[in-house]
Amino acid sequence: YYKLKNVDGRIDDLDTRLVDDANEFSETLSGMSDRLCWPILSGLWYASRVTSAVSRNSAILMWSYMAGAGIVLKFVMPNYKAIVAEISDLEGKYKRVHNNVRAAAESIAFFGGGSRERKVVRGRLESLIDVHVRKAWLDVWFGPLRHILLHVAPDKLQDTIKFNHLAEKYRDEE
Repeated sequence: YYKLKNVDGRIDDLDTRLVDDANEFSETLSGMSDRLCWPILSGLWYASRVTSAVSRNSAILMWSYMAGAGIVLKFVMPNYKAIVAEISDLEGKYKRVHNNVRAAAESIAFFGGGSRERKVVRGRLESLIDVHVRKAWLDVWFGPLRHILLHVAPDKLQDTIKFNHLAEKYRDEE
């Protein structure tokens, strides 16, 4: 504290900065209960309720499916974050080229640079279209797998668990 305040001199108001950092730390720590503890506790509560409602084998089947599907989706899912960032970057560059052409249209026409500017704009457009096509192909490939793992298979698993529950609780005579 003494060194930062008196010797180093990079920080003008060290007291305020320390108080702000302590405040931010305490808010982050108290917010962890909402972001970390509550989902864990609610997941454990949900797991206990499901396990008490169905047989142990059905609960194990359901939880193992959820874990397996999560692992498969984690390793198979395309990196949409990178693709969307690339699309956003290319769209920004494409719009900037259009704004530059619009701003310098008179100079471009006067010096005969229309063909060069057309090549630049077309190159940016083609790179943007290529990324959109790549994303569309990833959606075509990943979409059905995602639909099966998140909708079709859980519905079939739910039917199986319901049937097993009814078969265990009731007899044909009843």
